[in-house]
Amino acid sequence: MKNRILCALLFIALISFAGCNARQYLLTDFVNLDKSYVPALFLTNKEKSDPSKKAVGRLITEWVSFKGKYYDFNKDDEQWSRDFDTVEQSIRAAEKIVSSNGDLIEAYEILKNVRHTFIKTRRRNNIEYYIDYLTDFHSPMDHITAQVMGKKPEALTGKNIDEIKEALPEAKRLWEALKNAEFDEDLFVFNKDKVKEMQKLVLAVTKNLEELESAVKSKPDKAKIIELSLSTGESFSFFFMLFGNFHGLGKI
Repeated sequence: MKNRILCALLFIALISFAGCNARQYLLTDFVNLDKSYVPALFLTNKEKSDPSKKAVGRLITEWVSFKGKYYDFNKDDEQWSRDFDTVEQSIRAAEKIVSSNGDLIEAYEILKNVRHTFIKTRRRNNIEYYIDYLTDFHSPMDHITAQVMGKKPEALTGKNIDEIKEALPEAKRLWEALKNAEFDEDLFVFNKDKVKEMQKLVLAVTKNLEELESAVKSKPDKAKIIELSLSTGESFSFFFMLFGNFHGLGKI
């Protein structure tokens, strides 16, 4: 009887261990996929035609491999394979636009669906993934920078400033969540120099958000608001780029 119980416990432990290993492999492959996805997203947004074609080509290759491995990975989640179908449609649609010299901003908007889909996939399945914290923060930050983009101080309206004021608390809350999240430098293959660069950029965004909060108070400093909003977006972009592989894609 004792031997049967021991065997059963050992079997459960082995199954659990196998599950942990499978999840770790999945995380590693998510990281590899994002190394191709981040440049494709960044370069289409910057409307860089030839680099975008190379980046999206790489993304297609990585995606085909990833989908082949994980399309049926989690049969307990009915939405899992549907999410993969959504990502497939988004990547293929973006690739069609980029390869035909179409509107790169349209391709960028379509590619955003990839991270918005996979963040739901991971969180629905309790998969902790650091880049999801960047995705969370991007929305309110993007709203803030949209209020000042291309504007001189005299063109910045009271409504623009109110929009920034309203977005700031959520932006700060999500940024704090990112700062407090556990970061696995081995998983993301960050060496000491890259970790230092990441820490520098985190501090830069933190400082900008604090100063921006002061700048939008009772007597708004419009020039400062524009400067800090754009600086926050720029520092965040450099931070996001750390997770991509831009090698061989040409001048960025």
